This record gives sequence, structure tokens and C-alpha cells, in this order.
Amino acid sequence: MRSKWITGGLAIAAAVLLVALAVAIGAWSSAQDRVDALNADLSQATSDLTDAEERATEMEGQLTNTQAEAEDQLTEFQGQLREADSAIEEATTARGEALSFDDRRGDSDDRQVDAYEACKGFIESELVAPDTATYPDPYEDDGELTVTLMPDVDYRVRSQLESEDESGVSGRTYFACRVDYVGNDEWRLVDLTLT
Repeated sequence: MRSKWITGGLAIAAAVLLVALAVAIGAWSSAQDRVDALNADLSQATSDLTDAEERATEMEGQLTNTQAEAEDQLTEFQGQLREADSAIEEATTARGEALSFDDRRGDSDDRQVDAYEACKGFIESELVAPDTATYPDPYEDDGELTVTLMPDVDYRVRSQLESEDESGVSGRTYFACRVDYVGNDEWRLVDLTLT
């Protein structure tokens, strides 16, 4: 009888072991599936990160190129402005003695400041936030402002200003403005360029 008990106990133990082994194999298989899924997710995330890094590097290169092009264009524009200033001043100087201006010319220094102030008024109508605009002082000789009396009795004003855009970001704007004094403290805008 004892051997039946032993044989029965061994059979039950073997069955329990087989069930435990089947459960362990199932759990291992499920865990392996999760590991495979996590590895696939990690592989996809690594691939996405690599793609994002490549796009960021490409965009950085494009930004650098765009910034360099803008700086080149600004330098070229400033050179053209200086050349135009020189040519106009040479022409004005050469013809200065021979020119006879009517009373619109007035006192040159006062009219130059008035022309500058008139240009500021015309410029502010073009700005997004004109109340944030700051301009060079017309009485300081710092090279940031030139006002030239032209042979046809109008004034050319070239300078720069700082103002905020619609996002509240402060930026520099260069301007070239031509105004004509028409009398009675009134000015007429001839031309205005903002860059």
C-alpha cells in the first residue's frame, strides 16, 4: 500500500511540476513578447531621434545660410547707401555755390532738424508699435544720422531706429527718407524706404 501512496504522490508531484513548467513557459513566452515589443519601440524611438537630429542639423545649416545671406545683403545695402551719400554730397558741393534757393531753404541747420522730425512722423505711421521707437539724437555728431539738402530743395534723411514688432521683440530698422518743405511748417513726403 505504501508503494501505491508513493507512486500516487510521485504522479501528483510530476503533474504539479508539469503544470508549473507549462505556466513558467507561458510566462516566459509572454515576457519575451513584451521584451520584443519594448525592443521594437526602442528601435523606433532611436530611429525617430536620429531622423530628428538630422532634420535639426539640416535646419541649422539652412538658418546659418539664411543669416549669412541677410548679413551680406545688409552690408551691400549699407555700402550702396554710403556710395549714394558720397555721390549726392559731391554733386551738392560742386553745385552749391551756383545754386540759388528760394525762401523754402531757410536756415539750413534748423531745416535739417525739421526735416528729420518730419521724416520721423512719416516713419511712425508705418511702424507696428510707434510708441516704442527710439531715434538718434539730431544734435549728436555720432554718424548715425545724415541730413542732406538736395539740389532740388528737398532733404534726404538717412538713419536708423529701434522699435518693437507685433511680438514685442525689439529690432533695428534702417531708413532713407526724402521730404520737401512746402511752407507754413508743412512737409511733403517724397520717398521713404525702410529696411
